[in-house]
Amino acid sequence: MLYLQLDEGIQEIIKNYGPALTSIGVDFLNSEVEEAIYYCSQDLEDAFRTTISYWYWKKSNGEDFDAPNNFLIKALKENWHPYKWDDKWMENQMFKSEGMKWWDEAAVHWGKDKRNYLVVDIQETIIGTRATIIFRSGRSIDLRKISRMTWEELLEYAEGGYRKLC
Repeated sequence: MLYLQLDEGIQEIIKNYGPALTSIGVDFLNSEVEEAIYYCSQDLEDAFRTTISYWYWKKSNGEDFDAPNNFLIKALKENWHPYKWDDKWMENQMFKSEGMKWWDEAAVHWGKDKRNYLVVDIQETIIGTRATIIFRSGRSIDLRKISRMTWEELLEYAEGGYRKLC
């Protein structure tokens, strides 16, 4: 994955916008997208914002956002800047990474205090599509496995007592 070869500042921009772009249809594993980002010499954040801004515009006009990969690639290569941008757009719930969606859901099922006590860290891929939950008990679990467990089973596992892992 070329993204891991980029400097930390660029990786941070990808982490910030990756989940949002993924949710609107950008495929970060597409080799053309990956290369366009890797070779983008300037204005990466502006290209990401332009893509998200255009998605919002299309959505507000009742239109589908076709070919998001192609749009982003062109925005990267031609150094596009958003015509309009609102930081609040990034607060859209569908733009959260998988780990952050789980974090919010854990608060609903366990309560914030218990969740905050049990969860030490959430390690996510750079684009936020995969995550591993690290518990205070020293155990960890891939987010994909969690979907096969009940919240009660996961709580028992997090506390150190659950032996049968799905």
